[in-house]
Amino acid sequence: MIKDRLKELQAIVEDVFPNHVNRMDSRNNIRGVDNVALDIQYSEYGYMEHFFDQIEQCRLKIRQIKEHVVLMRTLHGKLLLLPRQDENMKRDIDIKTENVKKMGKQVSTTLKGLEKQINQEEDEFSGDNEQVSAALRIRKTQHATTIHMLVEALAEFNAEQIVYKEKCEERMQKVVCIAKAEISNDQFDELVSQGNYSAVFNGNIIAETLEARSTLQEVQDRHLELMKLEKSIQELRDMFVEMAMLVEKQLYIYSPSIIQVLQQ
Repeated sequence: MIKDRLKELQAIVEDVFPNHVNRMDSRNNIRGVDNVALDIQYSEYGYMEHFFDQIEQCRLKIRQIKEHVVLMRTLHGKLLLLPRQDENMKRDIDIKTENVKKMGKQVSTTLKGLEKQINQEEDEFSGDNEQVSAALRIRKTQHATTIHMLVEALAEFNAEQIVYKEKCEERMQKVVCIAKAEISNDQFDELVSQGNYSAVFNGNIIAETLEARSTLQEVQDRHLELMKLEKSIQELRDMFVEMAMLVEKQLYIYSPSIIQVLQQ
């Protein structure tokens, strides 16, 4: 005859999941290993499904960020070759830049929310490592990996912005030289920071000429673009550093390229 061990199993469940069983009691006074196990199973399955949906959405946005970087690199190259700024290209770049910032913030917010949930769950099992479920370990790994992916994507975008900014500055300096302005590197840096390019073309540094006046507009346009780039780089850097700190908390080792961006 099979011995009835239901009470023994109930005692084990109460010992391993006391909080869960107490919640079951207060909710509907239903006890029993079968009810507790089913509740845990369905709850865990539903949570995992929702978790992976969020992770997949994050990774989709990260892939889109990387695709935007490739497209922007192409547009930057074309724009630098043009004698005058192309408004359609500039508008396209601005839209893609805003999209990257928007997607980056969305992914960042989602990942920080998931981190909070994981930390809360870890605290519940802090007294007994054996109770940490395989599902929790999977969530931690997927979460940390996705953060790392976001940091790399933001690093690529940040690097592209910096390269484009440097090339814009080189282009501006060439334009000034073509206009035969005798200007030192220090004077040029001051112009970039202040934006007072009319001084270059109004006789303070060179004599006013029709060619110089026609060149002034291009230089001023480039300067406005530089100012937007500076703002964009700073905004992305703040987000990048925040995510990199989360990576550090997960004990990931940065690649040399990521460390270099952090130190800029």
